[in-house]
Amino acid sequence: MRPLDINNVKPAEILQMILTLCPRAKLALARSEHIPAQLLPYQAALLYWLAEEYNQDGAHIVEIGTFQGYSISIIAQAAPRAHITMLNPSATEIACARENLAAYRNITLIPMASWDYYVAAPQHIEMVFVDGDHKRVARDLVWWNRLTHGGLIAFHDYSPKVCPPVIGAVDRLLVHTKKAGPDVRVIDSDGVGLAGIYADVYRGWPEFR
Repeated sequence: MRPLDINNVKPAEILQMILTLCPRAKLALARSEHIPAQLLPYQAALLYWLAEEYNQDGAHIVEIGTFQGYSISIIAQAAPRAHITMLNPSATEIACARENLAAYRNITLIPMASWDYYVAAPQHIEMVFVDGDHKRVARDLVWWNRLTHGGLIAFHDYSPKVCPPVIGAVDRLLVHTKKAGPDVRVIDSDGVGLAGIYADVYRGWPEFR
């Protein structure tokens, strides 16, 4: 597990902090710069650092929502030994992502909403990155039930000023886990952020909805 708490720091400074923790992320960002991105550079570097912990045979990583494949290309470089599933109901975006991700053999692209695919998903997942329909992000919380002990669910746009639904979803999960705050909380000086919660409290929790 890689807990981190950064708040009200300039984006460029956060990027340097993350690259100090994980210099390997710099090359991944450079390799993916041709793909249109919705993540800030420091968020991509942070995602790399978090995902590389799960670079192991048999590991499963799920990304909920993507634009044209930028964030999942970062994850795939961080965890080339893991099997990575990308979920997106938009056929147009899936087609763009498929072209952009042709070099990555460990990614499966599935044109479905996360809550529709959930029933068929692997029972044990090491990491979930949530960046789908933020207005319905509460429906993605069910994926908490699939995390292995030590697994991570991370949320893009954990931004008090920008995306209240994500803040609300994370708060619900914090109440469920009885944690005082996210294990990973990185918010820049513009109020934009990313948060994550580790499933380290107990295993065998009741179905969370």
